[in-house]
Amino acid sequence: MSTVPLIPKQAAIAVDDMIDNCAKVKPGMNVLIIAANDGLHGGVNIVDQETVAWLHAAVVKRGADATVIWCDIPSRPAIIWGQGAGPSKAWRVAQVVASAMRAADVVISNAVDLTYEEELREIPDILEERKIRYARNMATTASLLSSNWGLTPYELVSEIRIQANALAKPGAKWVMTIRTGHTWKESWSNRRIWRTMRIIATSVFIVRFPKVSGLRLGRGMPKASASSMRLA
Repeated sequence: MSTVPLIPKQAAIAVDDMIDNCAKVKPGMNVLIIAANDGLHGGVNIVDQETVAWLHAAVVKRGADATVIWCDIPSRPAIIWGQGAGPSKAWRVAQVVASAMRAADVVISNAVDLTYEEELREIPDILEERKIRYARNMATTASLLSSNWGLTPYELVSEIRIQANALAKPGAKWVMTIRTGHTWKESWSNRRIWRTMRIIATSVFIVRFPKVSGLRLGRGMPKASASSMRLA
């Protein structure tokens, strides 16, 4: 009997789509799957062993070599940029993880703290250095993979980022208000544009998608709320 946990049909669709269409895993590739230890015990990098096992099995099934790393994520600094920031306070990827990434053809990350955006510049630098494909899975538990949200169209999230980015002119002022009443007022700067696009793309959904197949995993937050944005 297989030791891989049985997988619900909808989760299987999500995993297959993640591996084939997002990570684009091919036979002979070296695929690194990353998960954080704190996520098993209520930490911010929430994950479960079933999800990691399903991803591993799917990679192996496609004739690729899969390596799983369970790691500790260094604490996020209180100050990342601006006054008080500096090289001594830089947020770094654990050395063992960084070395494993450099040896991979594809990285599948289940750790939200291993962000691709500007807060952790080391990630895109490593990926660019070795031309590594990076798939960031946000549906990191069995229940999320089995949910309608787990099949949120990646194409839709990407299009929202593209359309919102069209408004992002350096120096222009903007205001964004979400359904909870929280409001952001700021001016665009080149280094903050992608961080804001992430907020927009992950906050616009009221998650009530029908069951769909053949779509990549969504990159949003599972408890999203409606938002509006306008130029000031």
